[in-house]
Amino acid sequence: NTYHSITLTLELEAYVVVSFAVCVLPLRVLRGIQTGDWPAEYVAGLRALVGATALAGIMLTIAAFYEAATLILLH
Repeated sequence: NTYHSITLTLELEAYVVVSFAVCVLPLRVLRGIQTGDWPAEYVAGLRALVGATALAGIMLTIAAFYEAATLILLH
């Protein structure tokens, strides 16, 4: 049904954000190895990963509340 499709779309967006952040961390580390400043690049990549994880958590919380509200109100 349409309401569940919206929930899946909200969840997919969160997974895409985290997938992107997972790719950023090794790229930042590789850049740090090339420039000789890998600890700073690792921390920058880790910050990106933590920020994306927090954002995904918020997005998944919104999706969960939306799904719960539609289930309660429409059934």
